[in-house]
Amino acid sequence: MTTSGPEVVRLGNGLRVVLLHRPGAVGTHVVTHVGAGYRFDPPGRPGLAHLVEHLFTQDSGEPVTSRALTTAQAYGGASGAATHADYTEFHHTFPSPLLPRFLAWEAERLTGPRFTPGHLARQLDGVHEEITERRTRTRWGLFPWPALPSHLYDDFALGHDGLGVPEALHDVSFAEALSFFADHYVPSNTVLTLAGDLGERGAAGLERLLESTLGGVPARGGARERPRPPRPLRRDRRGTVALPASDRAAVAFGYAIDGPRTDPAAYAAAVVTARSVLSLDRHGRPPGGDHLISAACGFFAPCDSPDQDTLFFVGTTRGHDSRDLAARLDDALESLAANPSPVVVRAARTRAVADRVRDGETAMGRARWAGRGTLLFDDAALLDRFVTALGAVTPAAVRDVARRLGSAPRATLHGTPGPGAARAAGPLAPPARQLPRPEAGETAPPPAFGRLTVPRLSLPVLQDSASGAGRVVVVRGRGPEVSVRVIVPACGLGVLARTGFERAVRSALRGMRVAPERTTWIGDRLIVAARAPATGPHRWEEVPAILAELRAQAVVQDAPGAGEGAALPPAVLACELASGQDDRAGRSGAATAPTVVLVTGPEGRRAAAAGEPVPPRRAPALPGPAGQAPPARPGPDGPRGPRVLLRVVPDCASAAFSLLPRRTEAVLPSVAAQHLAVAVLAGVGRLPLGRRGRLAHLRNGTVVAGLEPVFEGTRAFLSGTCEPGRSGELLRETMDVLIECAGGLTAAEVDSAAEFCAGQWVLALDEDGTTADLVAQQIAFGRGLAEIEVFPARLREVTAKDVSTAVDCLFALGRMRGGVVDARAPEGLPSAWGVDGEPVHPPRDSP
Repeated sequence: MTTSGPEVVRLGNGLRVVLLHRPGAVGTHVVTHVGAGYRFDPPGRPGLAHLVEHLFTQDSGEPVTSRALTTAQAYGGASGAATHADYTEFHHTFPSPLLPRFLAWEAERLTGPRFTPGHLARQLDGVHEEITERRTRTRWGLFPWPALPSHLYDDFALGHDGLGVPEALHDVSFAEALSFFADHYVPSNTVLTLAGDLGERGAAGLERLLESTLGGVPARGGARERPRPPRPLRRDRRGTVALPASDRAAVAFGYAIDGPRTDPAAYAAAVVTARSVLSLDRHGRPPGGDHLISAACGFFAPCDSPDQDTLFFVGTTRGHDSRDLAARLDDALESLAANPSPVVVRAARTRAVADRVRDGETAMGRARWAGRGTLLFDDAALLDRFVTALGAVTPAAVRDVARRLGSAPRATLHGTPGPGAARAAGPLAPPARQLPRPEAGETAPPPAFGRLTVPRLSLPVLQDSASGAGRVVVVRGRGPEVSVRVIVPACGLGVLARTGFERAVRSALRGMRVAPERTTWIGDRLIVAARAPATGPHRWEEVPAILAELRAQAVVQDAPGAGEGAALPPAVLACELASGQDDRAGRSGAATAPTVVLVTGPEGRRAAAAGEPVPPRRAPALPGPAGQAPPARPGPDGPRGPRVLLRVVPDCASAAFSLLPRRTEAVLPSVAAQHLAVAVLAGVGRLPLGRRGRLAHLRNGTVVAGLEPVFEGTRAFLSGTCEPGRSGELLRETMDVLIECAGGLTAAEVDSAAEFCAGQWVLALDEDGTTADLVAQQIAFGRGLAEIEVFPARLREVTAKDVSTAVDCLFALGRMRGGVVDARAPEGLPSAWGVDGEPVHPPRDSP
C-alpha cells in the first residue's frame, strides 16, 4: 500500500481539499491548515492565535471540540493542534468509518464558533498554565524559540512571543476572540487534507460527501492580508533568557534568511549548510569543550514560512562566555566559504534528504506537508520538490550561503541556568496535584458510536527464519526505506553495563550502514529502532551472530560489584531495590538468541527462490486459561502487604518507588486480559477526565504501570515518581487503587479500554514503523506473530470480571516487593509493610 500523489479539489466556497489516496488503509487522517498563525496576532495581544487554537482543541467544553477529541481518542486515534508563525494546524487520526462525522464537525467549526465566554475563561487559565509549564519545567524551556525572534526582527509580527504573554492575554475579551476567528477562519484561507483509503467510496461518492459537509460552509469573504516582510537586521544583537530547569548554559545564533518561495535553491542550500557546519564542529571539537548541538532552518520545520525564515545554531557552554562557541561557528563558516569539502557536503546533503524522506513515510507526515504546501505555496507536492532541491545542492551553493552568513548580522541569545541547576542530576519531580479522586462507583461513558467493525487484518510475513545464532523476520511494508528492529536479550548485565552494551550495539549497527533512532528496554530485552536503505550490502542473516558476540563480551566485562557506588537515577535505583534474589539469578540464566525484524518497501525484501521452502505461518495462539483469583487479601495495612526496601539519598531531585512481583508458579490470565488490566490502570490515551486510567487521579505524583518479559514469562511492574518526601503517600495511594480495581470494574470502563486498545492496534498496522514495533513487541514477549492479526478481536471478548481477576493476579500485594528512594524517610508507609531500615546497599539475599 502506497500513498498516491496529491489531488487538490476546490469547493464552491473557496475551501481547498487535498486528497491523498492510500488503498487498503484502515485509518484516515484529517489535517486542517488555517492561515491564522501567531504572526497575525494583533499588536498588544501576543498569543491570541494560540488562545483561539486552544478554544478549538482542548477539552474546553466547546461542542465540536469535545466531540472530535473524545471520539478520535476513544477508538484508538489521536487529535492535536499547533500554532506556527503562518498557520494553525488541527489534525485527527481515526478509523475510516468515522470520516463523515469528522467532516461534518470540521464544517461546523468553520461555519461559526460555538464557544462561550465561559470557555474563553477556562482556556485563558489553560494557556497560562501551558506557558508556565513549558518554560519552567522543560529542561531548555523551548530554547531558543520564542525568545530569539525578538532580538532578530524589529517588527511585531515575527518579533513578538508567539507562545503568549500571560500579562497581555489576561483581559482578552470575548469579542476579540470572535473577531480573530471571523477575520482568519474562512474557507478561502483554509486547506483540509484527507489521507486514507478514499477510493472505497468511489469518486462520485467522495465528491458527494465533500459537498454535503464542507461545501455548505458560507464563504464569508477573504482573509486579511499577510503582514509585510520584516526589516532586515543591520547589526549584531545580543540578549539573555533564563532557563530555570536547565543544568547548563545554552547559546543560540540566529540569521534571517529568505524563505523558500523567494529562492528555493538557495533555501535548500542553507539547510545543507547548517548540517555541514555541525559536521565540521563535531570533528574539530576539543574534549570537554563547548560545542554546537543542533542547527535548523525554521523553528518548527523547514518550509514553514514562505517569504522569511530563520536559520539558527544552538550550542551548550559550561560557562557564561560564548566567545569560544562563536569563534567555532565563524571558523566553520569561513572554512565552507573558502573551500567546502565535497565529502562533508555530500554527507550533510544525504542526512538532510533522509530527514525529509522520513517525513513522508507516514500518512500524517505527508498530509501535513501537502496541507501547508497548498496553503502557503499553492503546491501540494511541496515535500517532493523540496527533497529534489536538497538532492541538487552542490558545494558551490554551500560556499555561497556560507559567504552570505559570514558577513550578515546575527542575533546571539544566551540561556542562563536557573536556580535549580545545582540540584543533583535526575528528572524534575512532578508537582503534587490536587485533582479530585473519582468515586469508587464512577463509571466511564461508552464509546460514542458503539463498537466499530474491525476489518480482517493481515500481516504479510515474507520470511521467518531461525538458526543457532538468532532469528530474522521480514514483513512487507509500504515505505521507501527498511524499518529495522533489533531485539537483544541482555540477561546477566548490571544496570551500568547495560549502558555500555547499548552504545556498542548502536555502534555496530552504524558500521553496517543501519541508522539507529531510539532504544527501548522491555525488561531484560534491548530493542533498537533503526532505518536502513532499501538497497545496500546488508547481510541481515549475519547480524544476530554479531549481536550475540557483543552480548557475550559485555557479560565478561561486567565484573561483579562494578558501579556499586555509582549515582543512579532514583527510578533505576528503586527498581534495583525491588529486585529480589530470584530476579538476579534469572539475569545470569540462559538468554534467548537475538532477533532482527525488517519491514520493507511494497515490493518486499526478496521473494522465495524457486523450490525454497517458505516458513509455515503459525496458527493463532489460543488464549491461555484464566488464572485463579488468589485468596482474599487484607488491605494495605495487613500483614500480607509488600515488603519495602528504603534508601535515603539526601540530595536527590525527586523521589521514586518501584513495585515488582515475586516469582511464583501462579497461572497468568490471558494476554488480552493482562493488556486491558494495564490499560485500565495506566490509562487509554489522553482522554477527558473520567476516562483516564485509575492511576491518573493520584494526588501526590505520577505512577506508570506496565508489563515486561522476564525469564520464562511476563511480569507486571509499577513505577512512581514524586516530590521528595511524598513517596509514602504516593505508594499508599497506589495500593488503594489496586484494591479498588481488584474488587471489581464496570463493564463500561472495560469496554472503553478495549475499544481504544483494539483501534490503536489496528491503526498501528497502517505504518511501517509502528508495524515493526508491534512485531518486535510480540517477539520480545515470546508470542506468535499470527496473534497480531486476531488480537483486536481477543480484546473485545474480555469481560470486566476477567480484567479484575487479571489486576488481582498481576498486582497482588502479598506477592510484591517494593523499593523506595527518597530524600528522607517518608511518612505514610503502613508499619506492617516491614520497611527494612535505611541500608546503604540492600542485602543480596533479601526477599
